[in-house]
Amino acid sequence: AVAFETLTSAVVDKDGNEVSEETKIAEHKDLNDADQTVTSKKVEPKNPVIKTKASLDGDQVKAGAKVVDTVSYEDLIPGKEYTLSAQLINKADESVVGEGSAKFTPEQASGSTKVEIVVNDSVKGVVESAVAFETLTSAVVDKDGNEVSEETKI
Repeated sequence: AVAFETLTSAVVDKDGNEVSEETKIAEHKDLNDADQTVTSKKVEPKNPVIKTKASLDGDQVKAGAKVVDTVSYEDLIPGKEYTLSAQLINKADESVVGEGSAKFTPEQASGSTKVEIVVNDSVKGVVESAVAFETLTSAVVDKDGNEVSEETKI
């Protein structure tokens, strides 16, 4: 964008003679003048990434057991609130055997946080193998840091 300036006076003209109406004294309108030009900074798109490492608190995945999922994240907007929603999935039948969530506000774009997943009381016996799935959402910003009015999946 280029700023144009016009100097006017309702008292004198460009030669200093008194006038009774507003008169143009000078103007500066040059589309190619670098000193009049302002340029918006290019905003690089964000590419949020999460990675997880689950650890079992105990020896067996069974009702009431706790899994701590350490989630590392990259390219988030510092100072904005996010929610991690976790599901623990039984690998044998792909059923959800536990859930957990955690809200956090990162101080830096990259870091880590923990989500505790509790195995459902309805789980009968021991689950041989399970995997944690995480979904990152925000009710404040989208993946590029733009403010939103409803929760958005990142």
